[in-house]
Amino acid sequence: MEGPNILTLRDSTVIAILDIFGISYFSLFTLQCLLFHFPTCYADISNSLATLLFGVGVISWCVLSLTYRILLVLSSTNAYDWEKLEFGGLLLLIYATTISYVALQFSTRPLAQLGYMCAISLLFVGHLVEVLVQTSSTPLTSIKFQYHCASLALLTLVPIIHSLAESLGQPVPLSLEVARVAVYNGLGAMQYFVRPLERMGLFQGWQPSLYIMHLVLVHSAVMLSPNIIPAVH
Repeated sequence: MEGPNILTLRDSTVIAILDIFGISYFSLFTLQCLLFHFPTCYADISNSLATLLFGVGVISWCVLSLTYRILLVLSSTNAYDWEKLEFGGLLLLIYATTISYVALQFSTRPLAQLGYMCAISLLFVGHLVEVLVQTSSTPLTSIKFQYHCASLALLTLVPIIHSLAESLGQPVPLSLEVARVAVYNGLGAMQYFVRPLERMGLFQGWQPSLYIMHLVLVHSAVMLSPNIIPAVH
């Protein structure tokens, strides 16, 4: 048991460092929104709530991931049942980012905004329930979770493409940044599922693909945050 415990501790430490950074950064981000970008009129309330949802969504994902990693280190035999925390947190991150974007980008088009929000929310809730009801006797397979992430991510591309198509020649900065983040996250997820570095045997006993994916997700959220606040006004 000593070897697996050391490997688990190593992986969990790397992920925990990234999670703690994400929690710290977006706690300050959320506090900044509350202190310096609090809505001054009724029309700005929905946009401010969308910004807060983005910050809280990233924090929630980091907290859930950190909780799972702590449980994994403290009780490696039983903690795998709680892997659904990390899975659910990742779905929540995708959902919160997309809903925030839709709320800000389509604020002047309530029908499109409502349609996208309902479709994304229904798919998110369905996938989240399926993840959370999993038990040790009916574990969630990696392929099944890949399907959940891919289907939710593909649906989130629809409002991005819609916005970019409408603003050809003069693309909106927020839409461009969200599209760029979606590409980065997609590449990060792809290399994690394929695990090329592990297959080549370059890092024995390490999981570089896991670290890269987590780093890409945190970095993408940080890159997107400066574009979220200006979109409120």
